Amino acid sequence: MAEIPATDTMPAREQAAFKAAYAAFRSATDPQDERTLRKLAVVVVSALDAGWSRRSIAEGLGINREKVARLALLQDVPRIKVDPFATGTEFPAKAVAAYRRYEDEVNLRRILTERTFAGAVRAANAAGWSNPRLGAIVGLTGERMRQIAEMHLSSDGVSIPCFTPYAKSPKPKPSKRRERPSLSAEEKAEMLRLAEAAKKATKRVGRRLGPAPSAEEVKELQDALAAREASEELSDLIIAARNRGVPWTDLDDACGYARGSAQVRAVRHGYGQGWSSLPVYTPTQLDGSVQQKLAAVQGGA
Repeated sequence: MAEIPATDTMPAREQAAFKAAYAAFRSATDPQDERTLRKLAVVVVSALDAGWSRRSIAEGLGINREKVARLALLQDVPRIKVDPFATGTEFPAKAVAAYRRYEDEVNLRRILTERTFAGAVRAANAAGWSNPRLGAIVGLTGERMRQIAEMHLSSDGVSIPCFTPYAKSPKPKPSKRRERPSLSAEEKAEMLRLAEAAKKATKRVGRRLGPAPSAEEVKELQDALAAREASEELSDLIIAARNRGVPWTDLDDACGYARGSAQVRAVRHGYGQGWSSLPVYTPTQLDGSVQQKLAAVQGGA
C-alpha cells in the first residue's frame, strides 16, 4: 500500500467527513432535536386523536406531562392506530410498545453517532492531529475534543473515516540577505588622508597675496589650494560611495567624522535635493590676478 504523504492542512474531503460525523453526533445528542421529537410525537399525537388525555398519556408512557405537551405541538407527523379512549380502560399496551420502539431507535441513533464521532476523533489523534486543531474544524475547544475522544465507546458497527497523517510544514527558508555595500581598505585610507588635508581648507585663498608675494605667502597659497582640492575630492568620493549604497555611518567612520558630518558635507556639495538651512558649496576659483602672481613666482623660482 502506497504511503500517504503527511500534511499540516487536513484535506477538504476528510474535513467534510469529520464535520458530517460531528453534525450527526450533535443532532442525535440534542434533547431538542426535531428528528427525535417528531419520532416520539407519533404516539402522543395519535393517542390524543384517539381521545386520550395528556395525563393518561403521560402516565401510560411513563413521561411527564410537560414532555407530552411539547410533543403534542408537533401535529405534522404520521399517525398510528391507537385504541380509542373508553372509561375504565388502561392506556393501550400497543401504543406503549410503539413508543418504546421509537425510544430505542432514538437511543440507537445516539449511540451510533457517538461511536462514530468519538472514533473519528481518536483516528485523527492517531494520525497526529491535535485536539485543538480538530476542535477548530467543528467549532469546539480542544478540551471538549479530548473529552469526546476519551468516551469509552466501541467502534464496532460504525464506519470510521481515515485521516492523512499530520506533519508540520517546513518553515520557508529566509531570503538571502543582500550584502551591504562597503568601502574598501584603499578607499578608507584615501578618505582619511583627504579628510586630514581638508581640515586646513579655507575660502580665503589668495586674498592676502600682494603684488610681490614672498616665498612664505606663495607657500601658504599653495597649501590652501591643496587643502581646498583635497576637500572637494573628498566630497566627490563621499557622494560616489553613497550613490552605490554605502551607509552614512561607514562614511563618517572612514573620514573620522562625528555622526552626520559626512552627510552634511555631501549635501553641501550637491548630493540629493539639498537642505534649505544649509548653504550650497561654491567650488574654489582663482581670479586672473592671483593665478598670474602665482605663475610669476613659480616661474621666477
